Amino acid sequence: MKKLMAGFTMIELLIVIGVLGILATGLLAAVDPFEQLKKARDTNNRSSAISLQTAFTRYYATHGALPWDNPGVAGTCPVTIWAAPRNPGTPLALNNAAMSPCITLLENDGELKTGFVAAVGATAATMYVNSIAAASVSVCFAPTSKAIFADTNTKFDNGGFDNTTKTPASCTDALKAAGTQKVTDSPASCYFCAK
Repeated sequence: MKKLMAGFTMIELLIVIGVLGILATGLLAAVDPFEQLKKARDTNNRSSAISLQTAFTRYYATHGALPWDNPGVAGTCPVTIWAAPRNPGTPLALNNAAMSPCITLLENDGELKTGFVAAVGATAATMYVNSIAAASVSVCFAPTSKAIFADTNTKFDNGGFDNTTKTPASCTDALKAAGTQKVTDSPASCYFCAK
């Protein structure tokens, strides 16, 4: 009498491994880890933009003027950055040397943590600050993730002006739905702005 051995055959094991591989590939495509990394980076950038804009707002509430409009700190943060008449078409990158004294002033005043620009990292070169009025400041960056790109606050140019109302509109719903913006577009079509 022959003794039967319980177990799987090699063919059965190969089929199970193949099915698991197909499921893993499908899951990986659905999760899109590169998009998740972009979303995490953009979420950090959005948080940094909001923190900086809020710091400027708190500074304004305390001192009655933004750093570049405050005559008492003219030597610390150059008033010439956006002194009247303002040129709204020239936003400054966060890492711009002219912006550095203003950021240091916010850090010294306790409105920002020390080393804020260093913590923002490479995004500081593509994060823009603009002030179109004495009590107004916007902080903008170009998102790379589909989720932040689709956000309702991602409709501005790098100066904080609504790009959907310009003629021709350069930040269209079709562009946002396609998610085709690249950070290398100079300038990018759609920026997220904290105002």
